Amino acid sequence: MRNRLDWIANFIWGIADDVLRDLYVRGKYRDVILPMTVLRRLDAVLEPTKQAVLDKKRLLDAANIVEQDGPLRAAAGHAFYNVSEFTMRDLRARSNPQRLRADFEAYLEGFSKNVQDILDNFEFRNQIERLDKGDALGTLIAKLTSPEINLSPEPVNDADGNARLPGLDNHGMGTIFEELVRRFNEENNEEAGEHWTPRDAVKLMAELVFLPVADKIESANLPALRRRLRHRRHADRGRGDAASARPRARQAGLHASLRPGDQRRNLRHLQGRPAAQGR
Repeated sequence: MRNRLDWIANFIWGIADDVLRDLYVRGKYRDVILPMTVLRRLDAVLEPTKQAVLDKKRLLDAANIVEQDGPLRAAAGHAFYNVSEFTMRDLRARSNPQRLRADFEAYLEGFSKNVQDILDNFEFRNQIERLDKGDALGTLIAKLTSPEINLSPEPVNDADGNARLPGLDNHGMGTIFEELVRRFNEENNEEAGEHWTPRDAVKLMAELVFLPVADKIESANLPALRRRLRHRRHADRGRGDAASARPRARQAGLHASLRPGDQRRNLRHLQGRPAAQGR
């Protein structure tokens, strides 16, 4: 398992050198690779229900329904969604650079607000013009959607129905992302305490953990958010992660006790019991 995660991290790391070498100094590769990796993961998660979301969107628009977030989340089966006509695989087929940029920007605009917040914090839209002018956007999308790599939670099967590439669960994806963050930060000679996860990303991850199983949890001790904290100085950052996750747990009807840790204790526990009314 660990070897597979390392291979995927190395593959994505290699994309930076292959595609961005002539456009960015190495210290700026992360401004593109980290948000694009997140986008590809979300895109892969949403692929199976893409058509259901588009169908629901058309019905809601036809009925002049303004508050669409809840129904669209339900159609997607996740705490986020995308209502554009495109997936990243669709965009890979674009041969006209101008069309590609317009469609890619429409694809970004199609994401739900919680994903928009993440993109805003990454300041990713600031990179699109440079990628477009350098004719790198299409190559970047092609490499992240390559059949050699699978960032989806579902396996990729061969012609005989056997898993050619296993699915990647949330913990595995988080491990890969943090490895990329670590490498980029080391490239920039940054301190260990500067390795952190954006607050909006934590909020979205918490929704992914809690909301899909809220109706199935009554009272149990459940393993919860795992975060590999490579240095003890990360503990203060971890407290911020726990604080972000608690409101999401309560929305799911749970009273959460989330404890930050260090590299000696990196497993947090969720104590699941019904939340008191009004909490």
